[in-house]
Amino acid sequence: MFGLDAAGTVVSVGRSVKDFKEGDRVYVNPGLSCGSCKQCLAGLPTRCASYTFMGYFGFSPSSKEVFREYRHAGDAQYLRAPARNLITLADDLPFEVATRLGYLGTAYSALKKLELTPGKSLLILGASGTLGIGATLAAVAMGVTDVIVAARDGAVLERLRQLAAKRIRTLAPCRSRIPICTQAFVKCLRLELMPLLIRLARGLLRTYSDRSTPVHVHPASVHRLPMVHHG
Repeated sequence: MFGLDAAGTVVSVGRSVKDFKEGDRVYVNPGLSCGSCKQCLAGLPTRCASYTFMGYFGFSPSSKEVFREYRHAGDAQYLRAPARNLITLADDLPFEVATRLGYLGTAYSALKKLELTPGKSLLILGASGTLGIGATLAAVAMGVTDVIVAARDGAVLERLRQLAAKRIRTLAPCRSRIPICTQAFVKCLRLELMPLLIRLARGLLRTYSDRSTPVHVHPASVHRLPMVHHG
C-alpha cells in the first residue's frame, strides 16, 4: 500500500509519548529506521540497515520486520508511526500542502551536500515541479547568488523568477521531446562517471573471477554509501 508523506490528526498516542497528544496536526516522515543501531544513534537513519519507506518498499531483508510493525501508510484511514517521525504543523497549514514537505526536505538535503555558499551558481533542471521549486527556494534561502532554473513550463518559471528576480534566472523553455539542456547534462554525466564505472566493474571481475558461486550484492550496503559526485 502506497501513501508516502501523509499528514493528518493524531487520534491516540502510546504511553511513552510525551511530545504529542490527541488532536495534534502532524506530518508523518515516511522514512522508518530501527532507531537503535549505530547509524541511527549517530543521526544517520537513512544508513540504517532496516531503513524503509512507510507503505512503499525497503532496502534489505530486515525491512520485513519494519513492515510488520508499521503495516499501513497514508492511503489507509489510520496509520501508526514512531513519535520521532512526526512533525507538528501550524494550524493555518493545510494538510494538502503539508504532504509536500518530504519533497522540500529532499531538495534541502541535496543542496546541503553541495556545500553552497554566497557567490556560487546553481543550475536546477525541472524547476517547475514540487522538488524543483523547493530546491530553488532553498537555494535562495541558503544564499546562492545565481540560481538558474530550467523547465518546459515557461509560465511557472516566470512566477518562480519573480520571487527573487535579482538572483533567479530562467532558461528558455525547451520544446523538443528531450530538452537540449538535459541532453548536455546527461552527456556530461556519462563522460564523468563512465571511467569510474569501468574501474568498478574491472575490480569486481578481478575479485570474483575465481569464484564458482553466485555473488550476492546487498542493496542496503549500496544505498547507505555516502556518495557525492561533483561534475
